[in-house]
Amino acid sequence: MGSLLALFGIVGVIILIAILIIPYIFYCIELQNTLKEIKPENRKMNPGQVWLLYVPFFRWYWSFAVVNNIADSLKLEFEQRGIKADVERPGFAFGLVYAILSVVSDFVLVLSPVSLGFFIVYWVKIRGYRKLLVESKNAA
Repeated sequence: MGSLLALFGIVGVIILIAILIIPYIFYCIELQNTLKEIKPENRKMNPGQVWLLYVPFFRWYWSFAVVNNIADSLKLEFEQRGIKADVERPGFAFGLVYAILSVVSDFVLVLSPVSLGFFIVYWVKIRGYRKLLVESKNAA
């Protein structure tokens, strides 16, 4: 009976890890693909560098760097292509709030649902900006 409970515990942990990690993998892919749509001269970071978000403790700093670099890269690319953005630094405001909440929620778990909400909003915003870049490229 004890070994069966241990097995269920292990399976439960694996499922929980998958639920937490798989969406974050797709999130990083979205960030990477967005940066790939930006001309290299307008990129403030290499697309592959988003994966540094998986480095424990370093991610607390790196999430802010990613938000800043993506916002600045999008701004430059939008200006060069003549795309009207809804804000001066696309994605920055929601990304900054998400970055702050993701760090704080590691210590104050009650904020995790709020952090998750901003995570989703930021992801959707970045996806929308990438779609604008793709449409702009296809129209040219």
